[in-house]
Amino acid sequence: GLRFDTTYFLYVEDLDFCREVVARGRRLWVTTRATCRHAEGGSQRDDPPLLGPMRARQLEQITRGKVYFARKRLRWPQRIVFFAVALLLRPTAGVLVARSLRVLGPYFRGVRAGLRAPLRRAR
Repeated sequence: GLRFDTTYFLYVEDLDFCREVVARGRRLWVTTRATCRHAEGGSQRDDPPLLGPMRARQLEQITRGKVYFARKRLRWPQRIVFFAVALLLRPTAGVLVARSLRVLGPYFRGVRAGLRAPLRRAR
């Protein structure tokens, strides 16, 4: 059956799931009637904002998810462009927007984690 890839910790797992649905010849549906509520919450509360409202842990995890997704789903020409942007333009833009080098640590930890994550190829 179709399941979420548990290699993702937070962020991008929904995009990966949707790509797999379409790859299997199925259609995606969107409804505004569905709701989701966390029974418990607050994994980021003690982490101060770093880049706008984004916190360091969020930046690290979303970067990890995007890098893993690129490795798993993009064709090699797309991956080349993705990694050129991810390694040169994104960190530069992050530093300029945040006006701080502090964004580089969490960003590159996310890149490294995404590169090291065990790759689960789509079936």
